[in-house]
Amino acid sequence: MPSFKIKHITRYSYSSPAVECTNQIMLYPIQDALQQLVSHKITITQNPSVEIFIDYFGNKLGMFSIVAPHNELVVSSEAEVVTQEVQVPQNEMPAADQWERLLTVQEQFPYIDFMHQEAFESADELQMFLEGMFDSGKTPFVNALGFSEHIYRNFEYKQGITSVETKVDEIWKLKAAFARTLPIFYC
Repeated sequence: MPSFKIKHITRYSYSSPAVECTNQIMLYPIQDALQQLVSHKITITQNPSVEIFIDYFGNKLGMFSIVAPHNELVVSSEAEVVTQEVQVPQNEMPAADQWERLLTVQEQFPYIDFMHQEAFESADELQMFLEGMFDSGKTPFVNALGFSEHIYRNFEYKQGITSVETKVDEIWKLKAAFARTLPIFYC
């Protein structure tokens, strides 16, 4: 079971003293069947009290305020986690049954966000590409593996070129992909 030590630092520097600030932090590691939290420590300038709550999606969030004037705000999160092996999805059910199952869950939370395609100029070109690779006789998992393989072979990873905010048109034109942007292509 791999163990990871993770340190994240966010630093804000102000040209003149900030008089008051209220902040929300999303720096709490997920704890589930695949990840165990061994230790976690958050350090914040001026050591304010942090109110912790769980959002609608089950994420742990923190909120804090600093009222004393300050020229810098530093939020540091240090965690150690142990991860479990991720099992490859079961691909035993016939392809037609899997496609039918996807149709029944596509409008349900948490999948609904992945079902709405943003408008972009290259939509026709991308649609032709997808239709050329798509095989309804194969399972969704096998189709996704094929799309992933194509992207791996034909897109170049360039650090800093794209981000999770990069629009599909730009990614398609660059043929440069960042791992977290790829699910857009599967929708």
